[in-house]
Amino acid sequence: MRLLSPDELSDEQRACLELYKPLIPEGAVCVNVMLGAEAWDVRPLVLEGKQVSICRISREMPEAECKAQAAELEGFSVVDFCPSQVFRAPGVKSFLLKRPYVAATLKDQLDSGEVKPGAHNESLLQQLLAHVRELKTCSLIHGHLCPGNLAIVDGALCLLDPLIGAVNGTDGKTVAPELSPGSEPSHATDLFGLGVSINAILGSTGSPEQQQMVKRLMLPSPRQRPALEDVEAVFRAGNAGSSQASSGAGGRMIKRAPSPSDRKDGGRVGTAQTPGQAQGGSRSKLITLVAVLLALAVVAGSRISGIYETVLGTLLTSGSERRAELESKWKSGDAEKMRAVARDATVGGDAVAEEVIVDSVMNGENPPSTTARLMRVALNDLWRDDLSDKDIDAVVRLTVAPLFKEGLDTLPPLSALHPGVILAVAGEMPPGDPAPQLKLLPIATFVKLPDPFGSAFKQLSELGVSSAGAPESVALAAIMSGLTGPRLFDAFMGPDTAPKVAVAKLSIIYPIVQGNDGAAAQLVASIRDKGGELGQVLGWFDIEDLAQWSKMSGAQKLALALNRLPETALTQSQYADLMTFPLPGVREQAALELKKKYFRDGDGNLLLTLSGAGNRLSREQTIALVSALALEPAKRAPFISAWFGLKPAPDTVLLVLLARGGYDSTDTFNLEAARYLRRHQWSATTDMLQLLAQHPEPLARTLAYTKLDPKDDAQKKILQDRISAEKDKGLLKMVMGRLSVDTPATPAPSSATP
Repeated sequence: MRLLSPDELSDEQRACLELYKPLIPEGAVCVNVMLGAEAWDVRPLVLEGKQVSICRISREMPEAECKAQAAELEGFSVVDFCPSQVFRAPGVKSFLLKRPYVAATLKDQLDSGEVKPGAHNESLLQQLLAHVRELKTCSLIHGHLCPGNLAIVDGALCLLDPLIGAVNGTDGKTVAPELSPGSEPSHATDLFGLGVSINAILGSTGSPEQQQMVKRLMLPSPRQRPALEDVEAVFRAGNAGSSQASSGAGGRMIKRAPSPSDRKDGGRVGTAQTPGQAQGGSRSKLITLVAVLLALAVVAGSRISGIYETVLGTLLTSGSERRAELESKWKSGDAEKMRAVARDATVGGDAVAEEVIVDSVMNGENPPSTTARLMRVALNDLWRDDLSDKDIDAVVRLTVAPLFKEGLDTLPPLSALHPGVILAVAGEMPPGDPAPQLKLLPIATFVKLPDPFGSAFKQLSELGVSSAGAPESVALAAIMSGLTGPRLFDAFMGPDTAPKVAVAKLSIIYPIVQGNDGAAAQLVASIRDKGGELGQVLGWFDIEDLAQWSKMSGAQKLALALNRLPETALTQSQYADLMTFPLPGVREQAALELKKKYFRDGDGNLLLTLSGAGNRLSREQTIALVSALALEPAKRAPFISAWFGLKPAPDTVLLVLLARGGYDSTDTFNLEAARYLRRHQWSATTDMLQLLAQHPEPLARTLAYTKLDPKDDAQKKILQDRISAEKDKGLLKMVMGRLSVDTPATPAPSSATP
C-alpha cells in the first residue's frame, strides 16, 4: 500500500475517488489516499475532528443486497475489537465502510521484523481466539481474517475491515478457497483465516499437535476444517476448562441458559437439580443439618466429625441408589417401567429422571418408543448452552411422548421455543403435512441458527421459500437432522425443474450428503428421475459406462452436476470422457487436468478443441484419441490407425489437426489425419485454410492449396503469401499452378572475380 496526496492521483484514480463522495459523512475531509496494487484500489483517509479514518467502498450491487450487506456489517457494533461504521446513501448501489486508520497492520509488522513469529506471541494468539469465539457467539462473520486485517492498537488486537474483502471478492492465498466472488462467507471461512493468522503469529514454533491443527484449519474444503472448540483445546491446553460435574455417577449435567424466571439472588442458576432437591424439602433440611454438623466438627473434634460422615454417606448412597433404580427401569425396554421414568421426568419434575433420559440418548442409545433423534438434534452442541429450562423440558417431553403423551398437555407453543428445538421438531414431521404451528413460523426462525444450519436455510429463503412449514423447509430440517430418502429429497427439490432453482437447491444440500454415499446415491436418483436439465446432466452417467462411471460415488456425480470436479482424482479415461460432459465448466476443468497430468504444455489447444462446443466426436472416440495421444510418440502408431477406423467426424479431425500445428512433419497423427481428410468431405473457413496452409505436415498444406480459391481475394492472398514461404518445390509448383503463374527460377550462383 502507498500513501499519496489527492493531488498526486492519476485521472483514473481520481475517478475512483469520486465514487466515495456521496457516501463520506458530512464534515469529513479527505487528507490522503492509500493506494493498493490495482488502479481501482483507492482508499481515502478522512479527518473528522482529531480522528483519522480510512474508508473502503463496496462493489456495486442490487439495492436489496446492498441494504442486507450493510445491515450485516452494522452488526459488528456489538463487538469493540472490530471498530467500524457503515454508511449508505439513497440511490447509491454501494456502501461505505469507515474505521480508524492504523499506521501498520500485523502483516506490516511481521514483514518489517518489528513483530517476529514465535511462542512469545501467546497473548496475541489468545486474543485472536477470543475474538473469533465472540464473533461466532454473536453470529458474525469477518470473511477475511489474515495478518493484513489484524492490528495491534495500544497492546490490544483489533480486527480490521470486516466483510468488505468477502463482498468485493478479494483474491489471494489468505482467502478461503470456497469464497469465490459473489459467494457468502461462513464461520468455516473465518476458521480458514484463523489458521492463516495463527500460522503467521506462531511460525514454526508450535507443537506438532498445534502445527497439525493449523494445517486442518487451512484445508480447502470447509467441511474438513475442525470445530473452533477443538482449536481452542489445542491452543489452550493448560486451561482448556474444567469438566462439568455430574449429579450422578457417570452422568452429565444438563446445561441451561438462565431464563427470566430464574433466581436472581446470587445463587447458581440454570443447572440441573441434585437428587436431594428432587426429593423435596426434608432432604434439603438434612443437608443443612449436615452443614451445621460440619461446622461443629471443627470445634468439637472427631466425634461430631464421625456423625457428619455417617449422615452424608447415607444421603449420597440414597441418591446413588435412586439414580441406579431409574437407569435400570429406563434401560429395561419394558414400556411400563420406562413410562414411569418418563412420568417422573415430565409431570413429576424429577431432575434425576430427566438426566437419566438425557444421558441415555446423548450417549448414542435409542430407547424404544422415543424420538431419540429429536433430542440429539435439539441438544446440538452448537446451541445447547443457549437453551432455557423451558426448552429442555419441552425436548424431554417431546422425546418421551410416544411413551407418555400426557407430558404434551403443558407443552408451550413452538414459537416460544429455541430455533434449534423447533428445527428438531420440524425434522420429525412429514414435509407434505407439517403441524399448523410450524406453517405459521417464518423461515427466518431457522436462519438465526449458527452455521451450517443458518446459512443453509438462508440460501433456501433466497429462493423464495418463506415459511418454516414449507415442504422444502421441513425436508431440509429432516435431512440436516440425519434423515435421508427419496421422499425427503423429492420434497426438498420440489416440482420446479428450472435449471437455476435446481442447481441452487443442490448447492444447499450437497455439503450435507457429501459424506454419506447412500444418501448421495439416493439424491442422484431423485434428481435424475425428476427430469429437467439437471436430471439430464446426471442421466449422462448412465448412457455409457466406458469410463466406469458406475463405480463412481453419488457425491462425485453431484459435484460434477454442480459444474466442478470432485476433490478425489479421476482416471485418464474419466477426464477424457468429461470433455464431452454437458456442462462447459467441467469440460474445461477436465482438459486442464489432462494437460497437467498426461500432456505437454503445447497440447493446450488440442485439449481445448476436444473440450469445446465444436467437438463432434463421440464419447468413445474422444476417450480413444486422448488415450492414443497421451502415449509416447513411438507407441502411438497402431492406436492412431485404429482410431481412424472409428470413422471420426472429418470437421473435428480438421480442428484437431490444426490444434496440433506445433508438431513437426514426422508426427504420425498429423500425417494420418491429412490422409483421412483427403478421403472425406470437409469444410473450412478462410482462417482455417490459412492455418492449414502453414501446417508443418506437407500433406496438410496440400489439402489447403487444393481448397483455396484464387477467385476469392482473401484466399488468393493466402496463396500469394505462400510463394515465398513454401519450401517444398513440388508444393510450390502446385501453388503457382493454382495462381496460373510461372514458378520463379532458381537464381544461379554468382561467380566471384578475383
